[in-house]
Amino acid sequence: MTFFTFMKIFISPFVRFLFPVKIIGKENLITDKRALIICNHYSGMDTTVLVGRIFKKELNVITKVEAFESKIGNAFLKKIGCIPIVRGEPDMSAHKKILSVLKNDKQLMMFPEGTRNKELSKKLLPFKTGAAVYAIKTKAPVVPMIYYRKTGVFKKTYLIIGKPISLEKYYDKNVNNIKDEATDLIYNKMLNLRIKTDDYVENILNKRKLKR
Repeated sequence: MTFFTFMKIFISPFVRFLFPVKIIGKENLITDKRALIICNHYSGMDTTVLVGRIFKKELNVITKVEAFESKIGNAFLKKIGCIPIVRGEPDMSAHKKILSVLKNDKQLMMFPEGTRNKELSKKLLPFKTGAAVYAIKTKAPVVPMIYYRKTGVFKKTYLIIGKPISLEKYYDKNVNNIKDEATDLIYNKMLNLRIKTDDYVENILNKRKLKR
């Protein structure tokens, strides 16, 4: 039994009980081959929910290097598959690990906004170009996810998984020349998923109000 599997078995019941998240679109998730999974970002619980509820064997996720500063945090995060990255400057070590994960037909999780949405708004922050670059270089499909709102203790929210995004039309081009265009494509797909997520959840909430 891997450390990831052990932790999943241990934390999954607590995550389900304390952080109720309704997951829609699991059929769109890719778990048997390389895939770059992206999501909006509200809190540290975003990843914990994914570990506890979706991924069964492993989850390689890009994490800010500050989270690895303590010895316990460093050991734990690396064992469950987190990849430390220095934000705002070139990080060749992280770059090589990220490419290795995808080229070995594994799944990589990242938050393209690059930081948490501290205002907790539904508006997506501008995307960094990393997701597009890694997806193009490794020819990996991009699986978009959207949290309806921040997870919270006994506070129900929704996670919508959209259909995979293909960047195939960029595969044979110089990535430096098209990374901004490809990033815009991903961003617009996420905006559409954000709209669908809001419509889906608010329709449910309105129906509940009518039944009262």
